[in-house]
Amino acid sequence: MAQRDDEFFWEGARQGRLLLRACAGCARLAHPPVPMCPHCHSLAWTERQASGRGCLYSWILSRHPAKPDEPPRIVALVELEEGVRLVSNLRDADPASLIEGAPVTVFFDEVNGHVLPQRAHMFFALYFMMTGLHGVHVLIGMGVLSWVLKQNLDGKISKQFFTPVEIGALYWHLVDLVWIYLFPLLYLVG
Repeated sequence: MAQRDDEFFWEGARQGRLLLRACAGCARLAHPPVPMCPHCHSLAWTERQASGRGCLYSWILSRHPAKPDEPPRIVALVELEEGVRLVSNLRDADPASLIEGAPVTVFFDEVNGHVLPQRAHMFFALYFMMTGLHGVHVLIGMGVLSWVLKQNLDGKISKQFFTPVEIGALYWHLVDLVWIYLFPLLYLVG
């Protein structure tokens, strides 16, 4: 599988490191690895470890023709923070909810005896966790408002004692603020 020009890449993957080739002459990165720098035409190369962070540039759903019943895998073109793009599988993501520019991070997985870089789609894991947490807060808020309504119907709330109404309203306002401000911020990550 490894060729002379990309042996360093696969060795780095076996070690859990994402390595890129940098020209020894002009320091520009080249991926996929090529024998000669396309900018300064140098044949000397060094290796640079990438951060492993990037953003989703493009993707396709790939279905195996001999195994049509298996779930499709997501083949992604990822633009790394270092400015180069590489093709990888995208894991832990719902294909219907992918968006261009979403942040991804690398992890390494063994596939058929070879260690390969994969991309975890952390944005959606965080987004769905926050959606679930918000749902729990909404349910608690509905319980608080139901309790306030019952207290009012029982005559326990009056013009002189209305603290439960204020506390319930403040809690519900907090839940709304989380929804209005936190969720758009999640879209700005990366």
